[in-house]
Amino acid sequence: MRTPLVATLCTLAAAKNETYAVLAYGRGGGAALGALVLGSVLKRVDPGRSRTALVYGVSGDARAALRAGGWAVAEAASFKTHRIDGDAANDLGKATAWPGRKLDLWRLPYDKVLYLDADTMLVDHAGTLPKSLAGLWALPLKKGEIGALSNGAGCFNGGMLLLRPAASTFGAYEAALAQNALKKTCEGHDQPLLNHVFDGAWTDLHKKWQLMKVTQSCDRLEHATPDAVHFFAASAPWRGGCRACLAENKACSHRHGLRDAACAQASLLEAQRRWWREVDALPAAARRFVDGLLEDPPTRADGSPRRLC
Repeated sequence: MRTPLVATLCTLAAAKNETYAVLAYGRGGGAALGALVLGSVLKRVDPGRSRTALVYGVSGDARAALRAGGWAVAEAASFKTHRIDGDAANDLGKATAWPGRKLDLWRLPYDKVLYLDADTMLVDHAGTLPKSLAGLWALPLKKGEIGALSNGAGCFNGGMLLLRPAASTFGAYEAALAQNALKKTCEGHDQPLLNHVFDGAWTDLHKKWQLMKVTQSCDRLEHATPDAVHFFAASAPWRGGCRACLAENKACSHRHGLRDAACAQASLLEAQRRWWREVDALPAAARRFVDGLLEDPPTRADGSPRRLC
């Protein structure tokens, strides 16, 4: 039987070969800003694991900000290999729509990777987040399998993936991409492809991880204290229109002209406020990049500011 000391040493040894990962592409600074806050929380609650940012087409300031925030920056080479060129990577629509954008996660030099979308805000309610993260890392996975959160109807969401990098899985993913092999019942830019590749080979993480996604309907918002809030589109707190709403103590909606469900407003507003508190607490080396990466407020045709609340 392992003693507590042996168990702790084994956990520390495993952590050295595991990494958190995010993906940032294009000239917009939003993903880098999201990663800065995500990395700051992870450093506080799980300092023993590394953090890797896969990037393509991002600015020099974004790269410098990520490094200053403690992320190891690695090139997402598959964008170039598949001719998603610099111009396309700068066009958020084209890059976001490319279903192979997460390919390079399976080439990272680690035994296990926990990928999180950069517009995810981790929330530590009364010190519970470290335990929740530890539960994810402890999940046994074979190569070729993943852990993900269910979207319903037999599909999973690609916003959080627990995976084991392997050349064989990378090859299967790339082959499916070349054949445009999709699970068409699953919605989302890259999710039909991912759900095809891992059909029958994924574990639902809902029992280990509670997520609030701002686009969920009220009947699916079950948890008052989620481990994370997944912002969506304009609800990201770094967006200009969102900042204007927060200044008025209002949550901003996820889409122009469409408010989120009333049941989500209080939790969303608190998550957006929390995100800015994390920005204020960033080390000076990372904080100095924030203003340059913020997105300008959206405007109407007459040039007046457009609110998202």
